[in-house]
Amino acid sequence: MPGVLIVDKHPLVRHGLEAVLSGAGFFVVGEAASAAEASWQLSLLQPPLMTLALGTAGPALELLQSAANLSPQTRTLVVSGETSRAHVTRALDLGALGYVSKAADISHVTIGLASIARGHRYLAVSATEPDVDAPGVPVSAPRTDPMPAVRLSRREGEVLKLVSSGLTSHQIATRLGISRRTVEAYRQCLMEKLCARNRADLVMRAVRRGLVRVAS
Repeated sequence: MPGVLIVDKHPLVRHGLEAVLSGAGFFVVGEAASAAEASWQLSLLQPPLMTLALGTAGPALELLQSAANLSPQTRTLVVSGETSRAHVTRALDLGALGYVSKAADISHVTIGLASIARGHRYLAVSATEPDVDAPGVPVSAPRTDPMPAVRLSRREGEVLKLVSSGLTSHQIATRLGISRRTVEAYRQCLMEKLCARNRADLVMRAVRRGLVRVAS
């Protein structure tokens, strides 16, 4: 799989994406926490692919617009919580080849990257997605249904928060005054409830559902 540059201001999200992408066979060539840092890495690394966390305005939009000049061969997959018709259309107009909603399953990021690597447009957004299909341009546009509610016990919530903070099972056990085996049982239960494949995927899904917060 081709190399990927990950651009997101949140370290937790970047590290989670790196784990997921590496597990899917992609090679993460770099990470950037800001548009300025990403611009430098685009110019230096010339990565085939880039994932870009995109808000409604600001430096990230400018980066998307200038990416074609900084690294002409880089194909960009936007990952954003903004899924309005206008916002998705603007991102595509500025050069993005794919767009994935943060509410979508994490698998859409890996599928989307593989798709845009082949030159295909890829969309995984809500029902507000724009009509952006074009002749000869394959488009994947699965709709993201509302995620079913997940009910956590108080202890499950505590374990999830500590897992998301990067603590090991031993550290969590010490912090909560329970056995390591009990912690691992709670973590397995959490992974089943959130349909997570591994620890990084668990954290990513918990963040998307608002079960844990990412520090700004």
